[in-house]
Amino acid sequence: SLLAQRAAAYLACDLTNHARSDAARCLALAPAWDGALRCAAQVVHGSQPMLSALQDYAALVRRQAPAPSDVTDAPPVSGDIASLKSYADGEFRAKRLPEAVTAYTRCIAKCADEDDVDPQTVAALFSNRAAACMALNSFGDALRDGVAAAAVKPDWVKGHVRVALALRALNLPREAIAAYHSALRCKPGDADLNLGLCDAVQEASSK
Repeated sequence: SLLAQRAAAYLACDLTNHARSDAARCLALAPAWDGALRCAAQVVHGSQPMLSALQDYAALVRRQAPAPSDVTDAPPVSGDIASLKSYADGEFRAKRLPEAVTAYTRCIAKCADEDDVDPQTVAALFSNRAAACMALNSFGDALRDGVAAAAVKPDWVKGHVRVALALRALNLPREAIAAYHSALRCKPGDADLNLGLCDAVQEASSK
């Protein structure tokens, strides 16, 4: 709570770097707390370009094999990253969502243990796990993974879309508007993104 309050104070004083640090620490220490998610969303919303203020959190995520944390008893990861990702994608397509989340988490842990992993691969893993978390109504986990995907690969549209959808599910449409604008910078004029942006604007105006 103190970290979130201090981040808000830093942001009000335009001390973005300090706010970024507190938001990242808040998310890391209390990943399931709504206040931590709002803290991160405020920092994201107040920074330009979108999501750059949480890049150090993405680095933290890669080092610590992030939440969801329900795989503490998982066996050691074996196999190469491509085969692990293929297995996780298959679980997701089969709608075995908890298994997909576990498989993606193991694959992300594998990435964290290796050097020179393609950022696109890392971003795709976070994006796909965010989609699985959304389907399980784990919107906080989906937001964190979307933030990580967009920070690892800021010119890739899907990460920003995951952030926007998670923010809307968390009833944070104003923050989602900024995420849609970032997505549209990656893919200008996209009809689906413009429709999502319009929906977020309407949701924000009705709050």
